[in-house]
Amino acid sequence: MNKIIFLIVGLCLSYGVKAHNPLSAKFYLEKQDSQGLLSIYLSQDGVDAALLKAYGEKEFENYTVGQYKSLIVRYIKENFKLNINGKEIILLDGGIKLGKHQTDLKFITTEVPSKIHTLKVQIEAFSENEDHQSLFVYKIGESNGKAILSNRNDFTDHFTKTVETSGMPQSVAITIGTVLILLFILFTERRRLV
Repeated sequence: MNKIIFLIVGLCLSYGVKAHNPLSAKFYLEKQDSQGLLSIYLSQDGVDAALLKAYGEKEFENYTVGQYKSLIVRYIKENFKLNINGKEIILLDGGIKLGKHQTDLKFITTEVPSKIHTLKVQIEAFSENEDHQSLFVYKIGESNGKAILSNRNDFTDHFTKTVETSGMPQSVAITIGTVLILLFILFTERRRLV
């Protein structure tokens, strides 16, 4: 009986513990100097499946490793759209590292603003793979956010930073309130002593 329980638990754990989910990808955007750096982490199985569906087997069955890498870069550039504060951000130079299970890419982008008011991202890469989803994460200055892009949201998301209209930052209001309370306590103590 114990052997059966261990077998069932083992099968469940081995199914749930995959190193790289072929139905997911991660895109991480950060600012370096004035430009952006986009790091992309992909399952090699997901890349292969999407390229087969997008270009067909004959397109790349006889490709060299260099040609295959170029095809992946072209595919990503054709299926990644980013707009920050109304300005299109374009993927420029990049590097790619092929692995047996995971493929990593890094792209330098055109200039990325230091402050984000609006951000729209559309990543249709790998949408050929049924149930695919991409995690998009960004950290630029004090702004950061993340979204899961899938067929449920047409692989698109919008971020809008709300601007405080109160005129006074919360930390200043707390400081002023604390000073007023201390002055009130000091004044009432002084009156009591007189």
